[in-house]
Amino acid sequence: MSVFETIFLSTLVLIFVCFMSYFGLMVHFSRKPNGVAKKNILPSVSMIIATYNEALVISKKLSNTLEMEYPKDKLEILVVDSGSTDSTREIVTNFAEQNRDRANLRLLTQQERLGKSNALNYAVKQAVGDIVILTDADVLLDKDAILKVTANFADNRVGAVSGIEVIRNPDQSNTTQIEQGYRSFYNTLRLGESNLDSVIMCESEFAAYKKSLMEDLPPNSVCDDMELTLRVRKKGFKAIYDPSVVFHECSPSMYGSRLKHKIRRGQGIQQTLLRFVGMMFSPKYGAFSFVILPFEFFMHLVSPILVPICIATGIVSIIMAIISFNMLLVLLLVIAIILSSGLFIFILRILSPAFSVTLKDSVNGASSRIILVAFDFITLQTCLLVGLLSLALKGPNYKWDKIDGIRETNECINKE
Repeated sequence: MSVFETIFLSTLVLIFVCFMSYFGLMVHFSRKPNGVAKKNILPSVSMIIATYNEALVISKKLSNTLEMEYPKDKLEILVVDSGSTDSTREIVTNFAEQNRDRANLRLLTQQERLGKSNALNYAVKQAVGDIVILTDADVLLDKDAILKVTANFADNRVGAVSGIEVIRNPDQSNTTQIEQGYRSFYNTLRLGESNLDSVIMCESEFAAYKKSLMEDLPPNSVCDDMELTLRVRKKGFKAIYDPSVVFHECSPSMYGSRLKHKIRRGQGIQQTLLRFVGMMFSPKYGAFSFVILPFEFFMHLVSPILVPICIATGIVSIIMAIISFNMLLVLLLVIAIILSSGLFIFILRILSPAFSVTLKDSVNGASSRIILVAFDFITLQTCLLVGLLSLALKGPNYKWDKIDGIRETNECINKE
């Protein structure tokens, strides 16, 4: 067996075993209770909405916030704007004036755009609530979202809580359908982590934290939600997913926009994992330290390097076998690739019926789904590799950019 064949088969087995072991374990725990004792305690809450040129969506966001079933005297809404050049500030100011009897709404302004982490640091210092909720301007909440999320803090072990994202435009395009399938399994993984010990991250779209546990984020932080979540766990508290807490967001309708988002998101996760690598394999943090954090490190920092090595050595091995007329070896290598890909998807489907990818009028049949999911897996790993290289060569891109196909999609934004 040549060195290329050895590397190919070794990396293929390593990737397959690591992913399937973790996926299987998390699907198992996603079906277990989390043991959190919930109770309606009605703490004071500060909801923070960071904005930059959000004129298209901010009015609907604020109207949605006013619909929350939570005591108005215990809820303050802080909009922190970082140098918007559109009419975002005017819209917020007018909305606050028109609804001053219905909501405690304040606009905080930063003249210079310094990044989301800087904006959040500024807003948290102004917040008076015992619980701080961070939410995005293009995210809509169910009316009972605040009631349900705060009920988890009745358990003194809980330091952070997030919920389940529902895509508002799953049938808009092939890309949104792909994201719907990805999101379904992503939620399953996070529930598994939550029930086993603690999630690796709460969602930036909607997450609640004990204010007493919050500290200033690093000014160059890209993944503020993971940074805050890991800090909560490092201080000895749990960060959990509550499946009864639901929030709604539009997904990019164009595949290029989705890739741009995945690259930036992946880079932020990689940056944060490297920052907290010292938490791994410490008895102090239990299963989180020995299971969850090591796998997330493997998936986001090791696997993106192994996958292209696996693909490259596999291609070279097949070419060398063809040149040497060793057709039996060619057949065995191709079978290994097909079986590993097929078994990967088959096991996922068995473990979690929620994980399915169906492209209406475009892709049909089990074989096509296998090809599609295998392609998306490789694509996402490529995004992580690009993000990792960019992080190493250029440093973090901490000033967030708009993703085309989300806020600019009027049909999705106005969808009830």
